[in-house]
Amino acid sequence: MSLREQLHAYIARLEQRLRWNTWLRGLAIFTGSALVATLVLVTIANALAFSQGSVTAARFGLILILAIAAAAGLALPLRRLTRRRAVGTAEATFPQFEQRLTTFAERDGQDPFIELLAADTLSVAQSAEPQLLVTDRRLQFSLGTAVGAVVILVWMIAAGPGFLGYGASLLWTGPHSGQPSLYDLRVTPGDAVVRRHADQLISALPIGLSSPSVKLYARFQNSSKWEEITMQAQAAGSFAGGYQFLFAGLPESVEYYVTAGAMTSKHFNIRVSDLPSVKQIRVTYHYPAWTGMPSDIEERGGDLRAVIGTEAQLDVSTDRPLQGSQLQLDSGQQIHLEERASHSRGPSTVSSRPFSCASSPATAARREGVIARAGSLTRSRARATAAATCAPRPIALAASGAWAAAPTSNSAEVTVRCGRLSSDRYLSKR
Repeated sequence: MSLREQLHAYIARLEQRLRWNTWLRGLAIFTGSALVATLVLVTIANALAFSQGSVTAARFGLILILAIAAAAGLALPLRRLTRRRAVGTAEATFPQFEQRLTTFAERDGQDPFIELLAADTLSVAQSAEPQLLVTDRRLQFSLGTAVGAVVILVWMIAAGPGFLGYGASLLWTGPHSGQPSLYDLRVTPGDAVVRRHADQLISALPIGLSSPSVKLYARFQNSSKWEEITMQAQAAGSFAGGYQFLFAGLPESVEYYVTAGAMTSKHFNIRVSDLPSVKQIRVTYHYPAWTGMPSDIEERGGDLRAVIGTEAQLDVSTDRPLQGSQLQLDSGQQIHLEERASHSRGPSTVSSRPFSCASSPATAARREGVIARAGSLTRSRARATAAATCAPRPIALAASGAWAAAPTSNSAEVTVRCGRLSSDRYLSKR
């Protein structure tokens, strides 16, 4: 190998050493920036209760910071690291070269005395090893910094404590279905349908927030202005720690949302509708043949009381058409109601097929010629039998498989279901 080739190999080693230093330093800058940016952005997002907007902005900020770190720490330094720059760095680090390396790099292949210059430069290079240009300690420090930042960041994402761990996981891996939210704002009933001029209670339960100011913003159908309402805190009872507000006598539909500190709920709608009201429940009793009793009609039906084996038929009259209605007993049995008389806008009557009243140990007792219920005795023509009680509860409108009924202990349950209406308001009998 000629002296010229040896000097070329020396310059290549200098360039390789500098390239290793650039890579490791760039990785340390990139990972360190990721760690510091995560800590700062998570702290800011935590102050905003990790709202959707703050988390989205933090992700964009993190991507921007990582892009800048990658460009400034890796892409640009590696692009600028040429053979000429490596020679200039060596000349600056080892002044004893006295521009010999630069002269060699510029005149290689053009000067007939290049071999003499290479020999002179190699004699100086013996005291200027590449390991002295970039020490092993510097490389190890850059590598250790990069590895340490990665380890801390991975630990924060996987098992970090408190809001730092939760925020780091949310920032880097997104929300997880099985992971509970650190902060939440639960609003009930959300979307709802109520009768016109009915009341509707709005409840809000902030989770993870300490003494927030909870406000409700409402905009009625015929208004373009949002109204701000401070919700009342509930210090005791089943909803302690929550906040409530009552829309009294809603005349029209309203859109609303709730804020608690930095958190904002989704927008919900309460739709006001002219729902059917139950005007009358007419009960027809068909007694068993062995009793010898004729069918009996109760115009204003309530709780159903009859001997075992009696079949009851209900005629439910409403002030508006009632479509897709059903009776549901507490046994789970559903009885379809058939429409008897209805008008497009006026009163409607639906009827059930006869169904049997079953005995209930809580409300029936065996007596000779006596029907016993709720502590009162009623004489019957029956000889020896057991009493059965089927107590219909106030009829409620429901939809999407949701049922509403007022509690009545020790009784069967009768509810009416309307397929396209939804309300958790009870319709009172008139």
